[in-house]
Amino acid sequence: MRYDAYNSTMTYPSDTIDQNATKNAIWSVSELNQQARSCLENKFSGVQVEGEISDLIKHRSGHWYFTLKDDEGQLRAAMFSFKNKAVRFNPENGQQVVLTGKLSLYAPRGSYQFIAERMAPAGIGQLQREFEILKRDLEKQGLFDPAHKQALPDFPGQVAIITSPQGAAIRDIQTTFARRFSGIQLIVIPVAVQGDDAAQAIADAIDTANSWSKDNQPNDLLGTELTLSPANVQPDAIIVGRGGGSIEDLWAFNEAVVAQAIYRSKLPVISAVGHETDTTIADFVADVRAATPTAAAELLSPDRQGLLQRVQHLAARLNNHISYEINHARIQLQSLAKRVKHPSYQLTQ
Repeated sequence: MRYDAYNSTMTYPSDTIDQNATKNAIWSVSELNQQARSCLENKFSGVQVEGEISDLIKHRSGHWYFTLKDDEGQLRAAMFSFKNKAVRFNPENGQQVVLTGKLSLYAPRGSYQFIAERMAPAGIGQLQREFEILKRDLEKQGLFDPAHKQALPDFPGQVAIITSPQGAAIRDIQTTFARRFSGIQLIVIPVAVQGDDAAQAIADAIDTANSWSKDNQPNDLLGTELTLSPANVQPDAIIVGRGGGSIEDLWAFNEAVVAQAIYRSKLPVISAVGHETDTTIADFVADVRAATPTAAAELLSPDRQGLLQRVQHLAARLNNHISYEINHARIQLQSLAKRVKHPSYQLTQ
């Protein structure tokens, strides 16, 4: 409500403020604050802002209150508990972050603030944008086309594993193959899975695995204690992967050079990067995406116990069938024997 000093009439504010009418109007403090708040929230909704966290207070109610600042300014901010529960890291003072939300005004104090709906470490926003741009470009080029996907072999003799020899992924893969079907030979091609040169190393390893044929001998990429070196190296499939990590840690698998190497691979490729919730460009290009390295090994290793049970079942069916045929033949033979007469009977007649 506002009071017009010239005509002594009382009017109520509307959502759209008449600029001429406000020149001669007297507003109450709360009314003006509400109007300012409405203008800010309508004009600056869904915006992103980057800055450094300071004066962070995590209230017992679950809400976060802090200041976002840069070299030349600062902005009061709040993130309510029902939103900050989705934040996947622990924010601290001095940390550079990107907030998504809206500008608002706390009417009781008339204080200008930013209401955050999402929070991410600074740098991730740019990486995510690069990810989306590359994903769109590769999709237009047909690298994600389902028609290009290859089927996995049912009983691979050899599997090339492209990963770090020191990581948890290789141990999980080896353990799974040993448990499920130890007869499959594992050819480990050790590579760096993060860092500036990792993407090119991964792409080169994929090309190397494809270059091996029946007549090729293992080259100097083989020979670690993790590698089973067969006399002839001829992998039937490739697992490319690593354990979990941040988007920066997994970035090598978001490079175009890796995507193109997977796409041109003549061997079927399983992408097993990170945890189930992690998604990389390699996942979209690969013939099959596995949620984890363990899951990738399960896809390529027949279940030994299941196969034994199947063999036992088939053996039992075969025995039953043979027994049935033998019994049937015996009955036929007995029936025919009854119809056969001794030659002396004919002579007697």
